[in-house]
Amino acid sequence: ALHEFAAVNCQLSGGHSMQGPELSLGFTVNGVPIAADGKLLGKVGAAPGDQLILTKPLGTGVLFAGHMQLAADGRDVSAAASAMLQSNSAAAELALMHRATACTDITGFGLLGHLLEMLAQGHAARLELAALPLLNGAIQQIHGGVVSTMHDANQRAGGHFLAHAELLDNARKQILFDPQTSGGLLIAIPANRAPALCEALQNSGYREARIIGEILARTSSRSTLVQLD
Repeated sequence: ALHEFAAVNCQLSGGHSMQGPELSLGFTVNGVPIAADGKLLGKVGAAPGDQLILTKPLGTGVLFAGHMQLAADGRDVSAAASAMLQSNSAAAELALMHRATACTDITGFGLLGHLLEMLAQGHAARLELAALPLLNGAIQQIHGGVVSTMHDANQRAGGHFLAHAELLDNARKQILFDPQTSGGLLIAIPANRAPALCEALQNSGYREARIIGEILARTSSRSTLVQLD
């Protein structure tokens, strides 16, 4: 933990011990948010036509659920842990440098839940399922019937916003509800700047960074907010 804190200029200033049946470790982080231009990059701010870039692969939730059931390949779990240890700091700096319009991190609500948080009134989104970067073993775990404890709640909360939600037997659609631990960033950026940002991310160590969809103008009053290709 001290090694990771030092990498982002964070100091551990205190601690508290507890007793319990399982080993656990947690931290409370306090800080002052800053940005290169003096402004924060908020969740909402994207415009129709903006591209969506995901900086890290998905699947930590289902892989660690499989690990707890002794059903996951250790190599896949190790790769997931490595992805979780990769800081989002450099990706955030690149998003600001390339003048992204909105950004959020992908954590417990899964990709779909956090994408919905980014949509302003009158906006919708399109996701290209085949473009989603995935951790090795994640799809196999879903095919095997493994899901994280928050998966079903995420599906109940967000599934009705999807077009063709009745077709959610597809494993790549199911990964939309997978809760992430230390997931990547979901970045919205004008289409003419998206390829350059994606390339910069890949060159900076986010090798799985991909353009996965776009922001759309909402054309219907119905609840469907996210189209799937």
